[in-house]
Amino acid sequence: MKKTESLEDYLKAIYTLSLEKKTVRAIDIAKHFSFSRPTVSVALKQYKNDGYLTIDDYAIHLTDKGMEIAMSVFERHEVIEQVLIKSVLIKIPRITTRIWWSTISAIKALKRSTKPQRNC
Repeated sequence: MKKTESLEDYLKAIYTLSLEKKTVRAIDIAKHFSFSRPTVSVALKQYKNDGYLTIDDYAIHLTDKGMEIAMSVFERHEVIEQVLIKSVLIKIPRITTRIWWSTISAIKALKRSTKPQRNC
C-alpha cells in the first residue's frame, strides 16, 4: 500500500495516544478524530492487512513498519510546530503594538456609544 496522508494521520494518532494511554483502542482513535467507530474499524483493518499495526484483544499496536512511519511523522510535525511557534513569537510584539492602540480606541468608542442614557 502506498503511504497516504490518512495512513500517516492514523499511525501518528496511535503513537501519540500510546504515549498517553496504556492501551489504544479503536474507540480512542474514533474520539481523537471525531470519526465514527465503523469508519475507524475499516481503516484499521486495511492498515493491519498492510502490516502497519496489529490488533489483539481490542488493543492496537504499531508494527516496526508502522512505528517507523509514525515517529517520522511525529518528528516532522514537531519540527514544523517549533518553527511556527518561534516565527509567531518573534512577530507577536510587532503585531500587538500595531493592533493594540487601534483595538483599545475601538473598544472605548463602542463603550461610549452603548452607555445607557439616564432619563431625568
